[in-house]
Amino acid sequence: MAYKAAREIWEAALGELQVDLQRHNYNTYLKNTVGLDFQENTFLVGTSTPFAAEWLSERLRTRVEKVLLNITKRSWDIQFKVFHQATSDRESPGPLLGKDSQQGDNHNPQKPSWSTLNGSGTRCRLNPRYTFETFIVGSSNRLAHAAAFGVVENLQDSYNPLFIFANVGLGKTHLLHAIGNMAQSRHLQVLYVSTEQFTNDFISALQGKKSDEFRSKYRSVDILLMDDIHFLSGKEQTQEVFFHTFNHLHAADKHIVMTSDRHPKAMDLLEDRLVSRFQGGLTVDIQPPDIETRLAILKDKAVYRGIELTDEIYEFLASKVQENIRELEGVFNTVIALAKVQNRPISLEMAKNIIAQYPSISKRKPTPEQIIDAVAQYYSLPPDALKGKKRDREITQPRH
Repeated sequence: MAYKAAREIWEAALGELQVDLQRHNYNTYLKNTVGLDFQENTFLVGTSTPFAAEWLSERLRTRVEKVLLNITKRSWDIQFKVFHQATSDRESPGPLLGKDSQQGDNHNPQKPSWSTLNGSGTRCRLNPRYTFETFIVGSSNRLAHAAAFGVVENLQDSYNPLFIFANVGLGKTHLLHAIGNMAQSRHLQVLYVSTEQFTNDFISALQGKKSDEFRSKYRSVDILLMDDIHFLSGKEQTQEVFFHTFNHLHAADKHIVMTSDRHPKAMDLLEDRLVSRFQGGLTVDIQPPDIETRLAILKDKAVYRGIELTDEIYEFLASKVQENIRELEGVFNTVIALAKVQNRPISLEMAKNIIAQYPSISKRKPTPEQIIDAVAQYYSLPPDALKGKKRDREITQPRH
């Protein structure tokens, strides 16, 4: 299936591109792209807007072609085009590059649906794959998962607002989409937007004198899901309008869930009154996943893809990619894509070669915590013993 293979190859490319690019550029231009098709030496990528297609073509074409070359060991002429995805998971995009590309595509069951409509008719971009069922829970994210689930399950008793903060790639956006998908299944009015989209909507409303439409869009929902709220920093007018939007929803017992890459108190150039409101409910963080969680994530992805790997490969990948779930998924996708393109079984050697292509991983130095954990495990000691003040002989040597 050309479409399915194109999608998997592109997902692998996104995993690498996300590591290299500034987060703002990735979220704006690449986040919602999809691999559509490939034929001969042409690889087609779908974007959500003409502006994104033009920007990627002019600014990122060479970089993307290099990434695809690394993954597939083939040279590609990359093309970007606007593509409005079908609303059903079982619809196929049909032939895109010519008659040769349609072989087998009409029965593709894996096509993702990125856009749904909430009950009010407002466009709500939710990924149907991001649900609570597909979120792997571990010690690092258990509280955040429980709090997010409680927003919909115990609507009247849940904390409001819910503020989730964590570094990039640890599952914040997954939880937002999971809330949205669950809420929509219960016929609640949901709006999921990035803070950048909120800002753009506000600017467009000012320019087009459509303030009433803007207020109606953001104030007529049961749950407002705001991603990357830290981008409000420094935007005085946008902070002002969000302050009033927040107050209106909160006073009406409507729920607000926000994500950020930092704690509210650490958000520079954010008004004190907003910081106070952000902390008025529940603030939870997500830490990097432990080894057990990383293994569970990889095995879950393998089951979803219908493939089998040896425990040795799972353990190697999970040990090398420790801080970022999205990076872990990107490496995993790259392994799968390369095996399919080369028509070879997935091996430990292949995994090692791919890890070597990620400088951010292969050249990453261990953190002090990782060193302490490794030494403590080797000497069968609790990590706290190495950080304590005792000078017992069995502790002094490992500490040195």
